Amino acid sequence: MYVKVDAERLRFIKAKQKELRADSYAEFTDALSRDDADPANIGQKVILPSSYTGGPRYMHQRTQDAMSYVRKFGRPSLFITMTCNPSWHEIKAELFEGQTANNRPDIVARVFNLKRKSLMDKITKRRIFGDVTADVCSIEWLKRGLPHAHILIWLAAKDKIYANSIDSLISAEIPDPVANPRLHKTVMSHMIHGPCGQINKNSPCMVDNCCNKNFPKDYALETTCTNDGYPLYRRRSPAEGGHTGAKMVKGKEFRIDNTWVVPYSPYLCDMFDCHINVEVCTSINAIKYVIKYINKGTDMAAFALTRKNPRDEVDVYQAARYVSCSEACWRLLGFSIHDRSPAVVTLQVHLPNGQRVLFNPQNAHGVAENPPNTTLTAYFDLCKSYTTPETREPTPDEQFVQQLLYSRVPEYFTLGNRKTWNARKKGKPVTITDNNGDDQPTSFKQSSAIGRIYAVHPKQDECFFVRLLLHNVKGYCSFEHLRTVDGEVKNTFREACRCRGLLEGDAHWIRAMEEAALHASASSLRVLFSILLTNCQLSDPVQIWNNHKDSMTDDVLHRCRMSTEQSGLTYTQAMYTEALIRLEDIVLQMSGKDLANFGLPPVQREDASHNLSNEILSETSYDVEQLRQFEVDAESLLPLPPAEQQLNFFPTEEQRIRPSRFHSIFLQPMSLCAALNVDRQQQHC
Repeated sequence: MYVKVDAERLRFIKAKQKELRADSYAEFTDALSRDDADPANIGQKVILPSSYTGGPRYMHQRTQDAMSYVRKFGRPSLFITMTCNPSWHEIKAELFEGQTANNRPDIVARVFNLKRKSLMDKITKRRIFGDVTADVCSIEWLKRGLPHAHILIWLAAKDKIYANSIDSLISAEIPDPVANPRLHKTVMSHMIHGPCGQINKNSPCMVDNCCNKNFPKDYALETTCTNDGYPLYRRRSPAEGGHTGAKMVKGKEFRIDNTWVVPYSPYLCDMFDCHINVEVCTSINAIKYVIKYINKGTDMAAFALTRKNPRDEVDVYQAARYVSCSEACWRLLGFSIHDRSPAVVTLQVHLPNGQRVLFNPQNAHGVAENPPNTTLTAYFDLCKSYTTPETREPTPDEQFVQQLLYSRVPEYFTLGNRKTWNARKKGKPVTITDNNGDDQPTSFKQSSAIGRIYAVHPKQDECFFVRLLLHNVKGYCSFEHLRTVDGEVKNTFREACRCRGLLEGDAHWIRAMEEAALHASASSLRVLFSILLTNCQLSDPVQIWNNHKDSMTDDVLHRCRMSTEQSGLTYTQAMYTEALIRLEDIVLQMSGKDLANFGLPPVQREDASHNLSNEILSETSYDVEQLRQFEVDAESLLPLPPAEQQLNFFPTEEQRIRPSRFHSIFLQPMSLCAALNVDRQQQHC
C-alpha cells in the first residue's frame, strides 16, 4: 500500500516538473536573451526536492543540520541506539491468537514510536544525563523489519561527562543476577554481542575470520578515555568480581562474560526492556562519520536497470530502494523519521543574479524581469533598512543589525511569506553595549534557532568566496558593498577575501614548489601546480607561476634546442604559452575549468605551434641585453656623432632631398637605419 502511495507522490513530482523547470537566474536570463530560446528546453528536467522526506537531498540536509550543532556546541556527548523489542507486552497484548509481531507491523510502529518519545522525554525533560542543549533523532529499519533509532545528545558544559563519571551512567558488565534479576535478564537478552568468533564462525559480523565490531573486548579494571574513539569501559574478569551468564548458540549453552557486553545505560535498559546502546563520544575526532552514519538512509537493493533519463532524480531514487513492512506502516501513519532540536534555518548563498528560479513556459519572461527574493537578498534589504544616516548617531537597533552576521540572522528574525526578515516576537531580550560601556536595550528578541549557510564546493570559486565573506563580514547591503574593502570596490570576491586577510598565505605552497623544483621534472611540476590550483585555494597563483615558470617550461626549451640545434636558445613567450597549454590540459582534466578561472592569464592556443617553429625561434630567441650592449659598442666606433655622420652622406641639401645620381657607400646596419629615418623626416618636411 505504501509503495503505491509513494509512487503516486513521485509520479506527481514528475508530472508537474515536465513543465516546471529549475535553473540559476543568470543562466536562465542568458538563455532567454537568445532569439531561438525555448523555455521548455531550459533547466534540469526532473529534480527530487529536499522537501520529499527520505530523498537524497533531504538526507543530505539533515546531515548538514546536525553538523550545525557541532559547529555551535562542539562534539556530541552521547550516541544512543534504541532497537524495538518484538516481545514487549504492549505489542503482544494486541496480537490475535497465532500472530507474531511480524504479522502486525502497524502495532510495532505505534508502540515503538511511543517508546521512542518516552525515551526522548526522559533524556531532554527529566534530564537523566544532565541539561540538553541539542538533540538529533533518526529512525531506520533493520533487515528483519524492526525499527531502531539513532540519537545524538549534546549536554551543557556543566554536565560534560568525564572518565571518572562514566561508570555511574554507562556499564559494560553483566549485572548481578541476584541483586537485579530483571536487568540481568534484559542485558543477557538484548545487550550481548553474538557471540561470534570460534563460538560461531557464521555470525554476520565475521569478516575474514575476525569480528568487525572487535569482539570480544579486553578486560579492564577501570574505564579510560582515548584520544580518538569511544572510551575503554570497565570490564572485570570473573576472577576480579565480574559476573557471567548463559547464552544458547545453535542449541548449545555457552558461558558469557563481560567481554561480550555492549555498553548500555542500566537505568534505561531496566525501564524499556530492549536494546539501548549508550556510548560517550566526546573524544571522537571524526564526528562527521557518526553524523553521516545516522543519516545514511534506508537499505538499498542493487539490480540491473536501464535508465531512460540520467537527469531524472526520481528514477535514480527509485532505482534500488528497499521498503520493509514496518517502514511502510511507519510512513503511512505519518510518523517522523527525523527529529531535531533546536530548529535549523537554512540560508541561501549565490552570486549576483545567481539565485535558483522556478518557472514554466507561461511565466518565464516575468520571472526574468522580476527575479524572486532570497534569504541573502532579504539580508541585504534588512541591512539597508537599518542603515544610519550621516546626520545623526545610530540607534541601538541600527547598531545591532550593522554588527549582525548573516548566519546569525535566524536567531533574531523570522522569514516571512514574501522572503523578508521580520523581528521575532518571543525570546530573550537583546541588549547592546554602547561606546561608553553601558548596556542599551533593543527591540529584538533572541531565540535558540541556528542559521546554516548552504555549503558551497571550493571549485565554485566566486560563490565559495561569497560564502566566506558572509561568515566574516557584517552589515553589508549589496554584493558590490560585499566586495568593497577600505572604500575600494574589488573586481572579484576572491580579491576581497585576500585583502581582508581571509585567505591562507601561499608561503607553504611556495616552499613546496621550491623544493620540488630542485629535483622534479617540468611535467611533474606542472602536475603539482595543477593540484595546488584546483584543491588548495591559492591566494596569488600568478606570483607562483612567475616564480617557477622557467622550471615548468624547461622541457619545452630543451625540445626547442634539440629541434633547432641551437644550444643558445633562451626562454620566449611562445615557450611559456606552450607550458601554460600543457598546464591547462591537466587542470581541465582535474576540475573541468580553464586557467582563467583560477586567476592565471588566458591561454592563446591558436598560434602556439606556429610560434615554436624553427624559423620563428631562430629570429626571436636572442639576448636583449647582449643586443643592447652591441648597439652601444657599435656607436662608439663611429668617427662622428650619428646625427652628423648621417647628414654628411650627401654633400648638399638638395641631393639629400632629391638625389640626382646614385651613390655607392658602405654603411653599418645601425647607421643605415638612422640615415633612412632622417631622410624620411626631411622628405615629409
